[in-house]
Amino acid sequence: DAFVVCSFGFMAPTKLNSRLVDAWLASSMAEDENCYLVFVGEPDSNDYGSALQKKILASSAAQRIRITGFASRDDFRAYLQCADAAVQLRTMSRGETSAAVLDALNHGLATVVNANGSMADLPDHTVLKLEDAFEDAALQHALESLYHDVERRQELALAGQRHVHQIHQPRRCADAYADAIEDFYAASGQGQQALLTELGGYLAHGGAAVDEAGLGQALAWNHPSRQSGRQALIDIDPGAGLLESPGGRAALQSLLLNPPAGWRIEPVSRKGGDSYRYARGAALELLGCPASLLRDEPVDVRAGDVLLGEGIEGSMAFQQLLWRGARFVPWSEHAGLFAPQGPGG
Repeated sequence: DAFVVCSFGFMAPTKLNSRLVDAWLASSMAEDENCYLVFVGEPDSNDYGSALQKKILASSAAQRIRITGFASRDDFRAYLQCADAAVQLRTMSRGETSAAVLDALNHGLATVVNANGSMADLPDHTVLKLEDAFEDAALQHALESLYHDVERRQELALAGQRHVHQIHQPRRCADAYADAIEDFYAASGQGQQALLTELGGYLAHGGAAVDEAGLGQALAWNHPSRQSGRQALIDIDPGAGLLESPGGRAALQSLLLNPPAGWRIEPVSRKGGDSYRYARGAALELLGCPASLLRDEPVDVRAGDVLLGEGIEGSMAFQQLLWRGARFVPWSEHAGLFAPQGPGG
């Protein structure tokens, strides 16, 4: 015959537990030996929790106001099953969804909430909803209403449970996420992926012959890849003389093994052509690794990248990198380029 009001979740000032105690003590339930108020969760360990404990112990209904402490999953479910009503209050919400409210509604509990954060979005017919900044008298009245009106409790219990089963059902939520992801993907139809898909279909179905290497380079120029830092493109062709000197080889090896903060060290080579390619095979050999692990692909340059070398000015490949935003620095000045910058640099 007991009438049990539960509040689920850990206790804290943001849960307004003290105001619930005040409203319950002011109601007729405080004088009824068959009425209980149970906080199912960990008590607050700070001053708020200490003051609340003192308030409870000083009341005439201290034996019927209980704090369970941490509740196991089985105990938590047991209280959900035996409670007659739930009260879940919030203040200073950051908009997060209250799992405790959904648990209470899912188990068919008539539930009192205030219109704070996401709880304001709950349909009015599914909960007994107070204003966000409610008065204690309004909370007391809500408790009295559920205590005395069995039919009202049953209506709220059924409506709340139906709402959770229809709107918060896991399969429906998963499908909604999937639909949203697909919508975002479809909306990107004018982006790079759509362009690549169209070009691939065009070539696969007998489209006019194109310079595929040139097309790829143009795409790279117009849709530069995301990079973690600026590139230091170091010309290692024989004319630059870098790999021919022991000091140059050692310096390049050191940079590859210990790249300066904010830089990607990328050896490059023209190999007799009119454009630069990454010399990753040569870099791997310099580090004692098989050269076949990586391909020497065309250089993908962005504004802010730097080309280093000696005696390389004037070539078509050199001019291309400068046109695309790279800056030339003689190899003899590389130490200053990578030197740590002071607060003003």
